[in-house]
Amino acid sequence: MKSSRLYLNSTPSDSTLVQGKTYFTRTEIEYALYKTQIDPQIQQTLLLASIYLMRLGCLNGFPRTTINRSLIYLNQLSLVYNFRDYCIKNICLACLFVACKAEDTVKKLKDIISTSNNLKESRFQQLFHNPNDPENQKSSSKLDTPNGSNTVTADLISTPNDGTVLDELIQLIHRYELMILELNSYNFNLDHPQTYVIKFGRIYHAPSSFIRLAWELSHFTYLSHLCLQYPPHLIACGSYVIATHLKSNLSPFLNYPTWFQTYFCEKETLYGYISQLIELLITVLKSPTSYLIVDSSISSISIMELNQIKLKLVQQGLWLEFNQFKFDEKNLYKIKIWLNIHKKLKKSTENSGEVEIRFGFQDKMP
Repeated sequence: MKSSRLYLNSTPSDSTLVQGKTYFTRTEIEYALYKTQIDPQIQQTLLLASIYLMRLGCLNGFPRTTINRSLIYLNQLSLVYNFRDYCIKNICLACLFVACKAEDTVKKLKDIISTSNNLKESRFQQLFHNPNDPENQKSSSKLDTPNGSNTVTADLISTPNDGTVLDELIQLIHRYELMILELNSYNFNLDHPQTYVIKFGRIYHAPSSFIRLAWELSHFTYLSHLCLQYPPHLIACGSYVIATHLKSNLSPFLNYPTWFQTYFCEKETLYGYISQLIELLITVLKSPTSYLIVDSSISSISIMELNQIKLKLVQQGLWLEFNQFKFDEKNLYKIKIWLNIHKKLKKSTENSGEVEIRFGFQDKMP
């Protein structure tokens, strides 16, 4: 039986760099992108594909956790496969379908396909065909299949009444689903940074508007490979630091250069993430498709404000262009224990000071 895994422009040795791993160093990500021949044009296409996934998930009424997980799968696939050889729309459908299963979001694949057929904005048209297919010179383009055969024209996909075409597309998406599962070693365990954003905000009694700003900032991480480079608790801390710079009057983190040490985040690692996230935000806001993802909580953020934060960090010597971060699972384990202890103490002790509880247990962690 022929394997359903795809190795058009990647070898099995390349995929083993990614398979079964959750977090990667920046060097590993850059090496994987080099092997898959990702150029700036493809990176812009990946950003557009991420925005397309967000729009498609919202139109289907999916929770943000499902959408974010699908974006993680999309970024993982980009480390192994050259997207020039595939119809990116089909890959997006497969990522969203697998994310629905992982997050227990009930939705039929046919319904997802039907919604995608109704999403025909002109900015997304480049995602609907294979850029290297010579048939793209004509009015119809071909959808790819793992074995390179049984191609289907894209204009037929827009007519869901054609049962044969729809069945072939469903079979193709199921093959992509198997690719994603094998790439993750059939492991659905995944922590979302938004959980830590809410928990940290409650611990410090932050205003709801401030928590929402940090919550929205953390979602931008999924538009790039940052979600594969940093663990969730560090993303939450970094989002709060940026939110503190943007809304200092609402921030309860008056001494944020020291409080993040409580959450087992190294200073260089944290500011390496912050630097990359600010650069990503500037890139997204400059993009002509940025209007597709503007949220009410971040609509007031301007490129000028982000550049001012960048200049301030540069003057303080905290701006890090490159940060070689190696993820340590012990830190994530420690922060989970710390949160459980804090939750139990808060229930049993009504008048205990939050600061004493936090720093009292830091030294007792394993």
